[in-house]
Amino acid sequence: MKKTVGYVTAILVFLVLMIGMIIVGKQRQDVQLTQQMAHYSQQSQSVTKTQATTEKQLPNLGSDNAKWHQIGAGKQLKVAVMGDEIAAGYYAGTPKQAFQYQVTNFLHKSLGYQVSLKGHWRKGATIGGAAIDNYQRLVNWNPDLLILEYGTNDQDPKNSAYASPKTFWTNLQALLTDLQAKLPQTKVILLTSWQGKNNQTYDPLIKSAGRQAGIDVLDLAPIWHDQVNRADSSSQTWTKTVTKKWPNTAGQVEIARSLIQKELVPFYVPRQLR
Repeated sequence: MKKTVGYVTAILVFLVLMIGMIIVGKQRQDVQLTQQMAHYSQQSQSVTKTQATTEKQLPNLGSDNAKWHQIGAGKQLKVAVMGDEIAAGYYAGTPKQAFQYQVTNFLHKSLGYQVSLKGHWRKGATIGGAAIDNYQRLVNWNPDLLILEYGTNDQDPKNSAYASPKTFWTNLQALLTDLQAKLPQTKVILLTSWQGKNNQTYDPLIKSAGRQAGIDVLDLAPIWHDQVNRADSSSQTWTKTVTKKWPNTAGQVEIARSLIQKELVPFYVPRQLR
């Protein structure tokens, strides 16, 4: 009898402990769920704020100027962009927030052009790799405006198409020389590299090649140095996982803004209308 009572008591104690563990576990789960809901709610608010901020930051030069809009009225403008993750819009909120879409948006909405955009961009792209692969198609299309964005992956030793400074210089000079021979009417703009460890070696080569060819070069260093323009693990991005500090949405906006203010307005808008 005593043994039976002991067994029953042990079972009751066990059940009480199990019920207690279940209750504690449920409470802990509820707390975690609440924290997760708060986290996702905060993320959602962050995305909304980012989108709202981005809309405010988008270049709006001349959009309300009827004279500016007449510059390209009734005219076709073919824009081509060749580049890597930056041109592909990696780590922006959406692919369409990449700088070239903002640039073409300006050319259409502010200057009135009917714009066609053709892009040759991909992850890991270099001059010696993707640029050569897509070069003939680019020449055949004969764009009015060409933006070249290379150099970051070229200087990465881990990249299969890595180029030493000497090779990079040779590749870039050959590309620009051939472009000017085959596309003499095309407006070409070079961008410097983004975040490579060897920027101080490669960026001067890009600037020097541009000067020698009479081609404008947009320096991305000031944009990169502002940390707010670089993606990190907290960035809201369509690529989900951030593995490198490529431009985030704000960075893409600043690249577009710089292109518009420093390159496109001086080239397309007559001085008397600025």
